[in-house]
Amino acid sequence: SVSKWSDRPAYGRTVIASEYIRQDYRGQGIGKALLIALLEATYAAGFHTVMGNVYAGNEISRRMVESIGFRTVGLLKEVGFKFDEWLDVYLVQHQQPTE
Repeated sequence: SVSKWSDRPAYGRTVIASEYIRQDYRGQGIGKALLIALLEATYAAGFHTVMGNVYAGNEISRRMVESIGFRTVGLLKEVGFKFDEWLDVYLVQHQQPTE
């Protein structure tokens, strides 16, 4: 899915994307294919930057998004809470390729 990064007008061309692949479908390239299609559709719609969050414990996901051009731009400490533990999240960014 794609959501607004911010309600402020200055950030109107930036969105945040998220996707979740069911565990029994992981490792088949589905997530990568979906994310590439999402990027293409987002840029075709006139957006410039796509942000994302990757759980710091999920190196497979982080490597996948980096393989299609996302850059890790930050680490958000203890922003999620799941299964009785605080989670760190990498902030990743992809910008529309310039021609």
